[in-house]
Amino acid sequence: ELRSKVQQDGIYAFRGKVDGSRDRPSFLVDSLEDPETLQARAIHELHIQLTPDCNEEQKITRLRDFLFGTSGNCSLYFHIDTNQGTYIVKAGSQLTAPGTPEFMDSLRQMACVKEVWAV
Repeated sequence: ELRSKVQQDGIYAFRGKVDGSRDRPSFLVDSLEDPETLQARAIHELHIQLTPDCNEEQKITRLRDFLFGTSGNCSLYFHIDTNQGTYIVKAGSQLTAPGTPEFMDSLRQMACVKEVWAV
């Protein structure tokens, strides 16, 4: 059924299950998955480096509203530079975000955000 969608030298991700009921186990394919989507799901953390001037309530409020308007499978970590060093603050479990490149690009455009990376 999926054979026509698979090309030689292509990169594919398959969703399915192992059938161990026979002498030789086999993999039963349920669907083809987009490898790009799988990469985004493999990311579990987004780290956000805040700019030093991120002390204005209006800028912080916009960032907060942007983040609370999304959800996803990634925990958020904020990196905040101070005179005493860098502090890393993990957001509460109610604040999550998608690990997609599009979301990360949007986040980089926000005031107060110096850099964004995924783990």
